[in-house]
Amino acid sequence: MAFLGIPTLTLGEPSRPHPTSPGSVRVSYTIPFYLDLLEICFMRHCEEAARTPIFDITAGIWSTDRNEPKGTFPISPDSLLFPLNFHYPGGASVHPRRKITGEDILSAQPVANSGNTTFLLLISDEMTVEEWRLNEDWGPFPPPRGRALDVTRDEVFLRAQLASLFSAWEVISTKDSIVATGQFFGP
Repeated sequence: MAFLGIPTLTLGEPSRPHPTSPGSVRVSYTIPFYLDLLEICFMRHCEEAARTPIFDITAGIWSTDRNEPKGTFPISPDSLLFPLNFHYPGGASVHPRRKITGEDILSAQPVANSGNTTFLLLISDEMTVEEWRLNEDWGPFPPPRGRALDVTRDEVFLRAQLASLFSAWEVISTKDSIVATGQFFGP
């Protein structure tokens, strides 16, 4: 049965036009998608499945207040900051869902030491977003060349969800990345 591994999220340093003006941030991520031998065999012997979407991955950047320093406000539950748009291989198409077809499944690589029963497909992408989209804890810009306050540290993570044709497109797996932190500012 297919499942997601723990995704990774990497946040770049903000690129600002001026030290006290919000800029943009490079966001990159990788979502490991594991398949078993049964799914690979099914794709090898079902010609019609080659171009058909079999699995569907959605993901988003979420804010969290886990492990916040004392004095941080507000303390709130995890919440979606923005959904990711996936770039499809070989084209300029961008979509909020990454459909995995039979052809994609057949390109999965065997996992070492699995006896060729587990296969891995890595979904990797990057994007540039406005800095304010990652600003989950309020606070003023630090003084020029000064350090930001701990209470304005922003904590975000990537949440990926997997649905499948076999589950009537209901989510069958949800995985969160490790929390990434930064100092992001803006409205």
